[in-house]
Amino acid sequence: MEGKTPTEKIHYLSNLVASLSEKVSALEGAIKSQVSDHSRTTQALGELKNMVVRIEAQVVELQRWKGEIGPPLMDFRTDLAVLKQNVDELKKVKEEWSRRVWAMAGPILGAVVGWALGYFSRR
Repeated sequence: MEGKTPTEKIHYLSNLVASLSEKVSALEGAIKSQVSDHSRTTQALGELKNMVVRIEAQVVELQRWKGEIGPPLMDFRTDLAVLKQNVDELKKVKEEWSRRVWAMAGPILGAVVGWALGYFSRR
């Protein structure tokens, strides 16, 4: 700056002030944008807190339901296991009877065929 005239110095300072004013205006705009973003973020966090509170209430309700439904559900499972066991036993009994019937049907059928052959062979 040495050797410059006061007019040049004033002009230089004017340019510097104008440049700084533009930068300050840009910063003010950025700050306003950040404040707006911050308010939207705060609003979103408030909504998120409300949703978390609702979800926590729903979880408590579901746990209460689980406590109420749990014992009867276990009774149903026990009953279902007993019914499956009974069905398996009935299937075994049916298979055993089927086996016995066919075990008896063979000799009876043989006797009938033998009688028929004997009866028709005498004539």
